[in-house]
Amino acid sequence: MLQPSFHIHQEGLENAELDDARLIIDAGLHHFALAIMSYQGNKFIALEYYPLKPESREEEISRLIKEHPLLSLHYKDILVSFNTKEA
Repeated sequence: MLQPSFHIHQEGLENAELDDARLIIDAGLHHFALAIMSYQGNKFIALEYYPLKPESREEEISRLIKEHPLLSLHYKDILVSFNTKEA
């Protein structure tokens, strides 16, 4: 799987209850980023940033979506931002 250029996770994230959290995804031509925020206190639980290679970005994003463990969990809501000039 693609490796993030940085990732910050709250301690114990693997055991956290995320049913009351918001998943935020920012997808651009050169990056894919995700953040998880709690509704209680509006605090970040996780933040990850993946640089993408233009020649393989569609494949990399597809693989991330299918294989990333945080993207297969249930959230209270999900916000997706397409960070491109066309959007």
